[in-house]
Amino acid sequence: EPFGEAFRRHRSLVLLGDPGSGKSTLLRYLAVVAAGGREVTRQRLGVAERLLPVHTTAAALLAERCRHPDEDVSRTLARPLAAAIGQPPELLGRAIAEAAGAGEALFLVDGLDEIPEAADRLATAQMVEALAQQYPRARFVVTSRVVGYPGVVLPGSEEYVLEPLAQEQTRALARAFYVEFFKSQKYDPVASLREGTAK
Repeated sequence: EPFGEAFRRHRSLVLLGDPGSGKSTLLRYLAVVAAGGREVTRQRLGVAERLLPVHTTAAALLAERCRHPDEDVSRTLARPLAAAIGQPPELLGRAIAEAAGAGEALFLVDGLDEIPEAADRLATAQMVEALAQQYPRARFVVTSRVVGYPGVVLPGSEEYVLEPLAQEQTRALARAFYVEFFKSQKYDPVASLREGTAK
């Protein structure tokens, strides 16, 4: 089933896949699409929704939670971004909570399997479940390898296993992410080689 169809049919998704199957790349893509606004989200995903993307890895979420165990998870999620842009986490956490309450947040949690301890993986999965129960109108996409997946139950969710990319899909991805990116950055391969040999 194409991803866009799955995204349209379910408020929440759990994506399982082998290493290199594109789980992290897909979440980054979703964050960029959602950040583009309602029209871009409609064009790329088929849902005309305004969505605030909230992207994190499971390991980063756990680490922040260990440092701030008693605060609201929306503020915990806000802390890394708030630090990066020099804003107080309270303000950004409030914005995330408001968007989530209105059904206008897209929580993207990558790599549930990448937390070494099984108990910590389970605790992080439960944290995501609690967040989904707190904000049932929000959207969630959670990824994990099949091995090490602790299981996560989200309202209105479905589990999918990502298929490996076919050869032509791999080429198309390489063109989109590298060739077009470098063109957009006015990448000059000759100048780049000169810089590389000068070092």
